[in-house]
Amino acid sequence: MIEVLELQVPRLKNSDMEKQWAFARLWELLDKPEYQEQGINQAFIFTAQAGELLMRLENNPFDDEPSRKLDPPDENAFKKWQQKVERRFKELYGVSFEQWKAQEESDVHL
Repeated sequence: MIEVLELQVPRLKNSDMEKQWAFARLWELLDKPEYQEQGINQAFIFTAQAGELLMRLENNPFDDEPSRKLDPPDENAFKKWQQKVERRFKELYGVSFEQWKAQEESDVHL
């Protein structure tokens, strides 16, 4: 294990949007040069309360065990989805997505 990241996913009262939010954040992180330089290729998603493995994601496929290949999202579809999530987030929490993201990044535990 190279690194442990605590990723806080906001409650959007829509489980699909919450999952997609987590995938988008992980893709952003795995795409960063500092992660690529370390050779980080996989992400394991666990529940916070029980430590149960929810999913294994990877940039490059491995044949050793089942996983879900994490492909980059289509740029236009991703922008539309992100705008929808940002509107939903602002409705529920009264703060912008960027304000949440800045707070989350300052709270990341490595």
